[in-house]
Amino acid sequence: MKKPEWPGIATAVAIILILTMIAWLGLWGPVDVSHLKDWQTLMASVFALIAAGIAYRGATAKVRYDREIAERDDMRRKLALYLKVEIAFSQLVETLRSRQGKFIFFESIENVSFAAEDFDFEEPPELEEAWGSLDIFPRHLIAEIRNVRSWLRKLKSFKAEIGDRKVRPDSPLDEQPWLIEHGNEAINNAWQSAAVVVQDLKPLIHDLAPEMDENDRFFKLHGEPDDRALDYDEE
Repeated sequence: MKKPEWPGIATAVAIILILTMIAWLGLWGPVDVSHLKDWQTLMASVFALIAAGIAYRGATAKVRYDREIAERDDMRRKLALYLKVEIAFSQLVETLRSRQGKFIFFESIENVSFAAEDFDFEEPPELEEAWGSLDIFPRHLIAEIRNVRSWLRKLKSFKAEIGDRKVRPDSPLDEQPWLIEHGNEAINNAWQSAAVVVQDLKPLIHDLAPEMDENDRFFKLHGEPDDRALDYDEE
């Protein structure tokens, strides 16, 4: 964006003076020189005020320009992070849901057992990036991002508790069979919070970067219809 340029103060004051004289002559006719001195102080004050306003406008132009640049940079940063989090959380939801089946239907699986890898879900790097920039997310999404992080870390703690052993639903209490139920709860809550983030980011992304209209997209991919071909078909 080109930095706006403002006319010099002297030029602006001269233009205003000329316009004022034209308006005066149009409304009240020629100026009576004998009475002009009575208006000198007032006119000088008016022109000084106008000049000060123009000078202030010119002095703050750089500030306004820098503010516009900063706002555009913030918008691009916000859009980039929203897109990355939406994609990463969508993949996280798929991973969590696809691996939750074993926790839900373990009773119908013969000789089922759970090892540390069943509780092993990596935090996507985009989650850490979002955690460091929570200020650009709506308040309710901050809570959901926190939930995703919290439940994934609970799963890590369950993984550490199991270690190298295996846990079965009918294991003795000292082998912590309840970790299966707790793991299912953590997985369920993690993917649900991640899904809320994905769904609520979509309209925000659309506002920042609207998608192309379907017709425009079609013509962009396949070209405009050939009028001559249409005329030929009609014949």
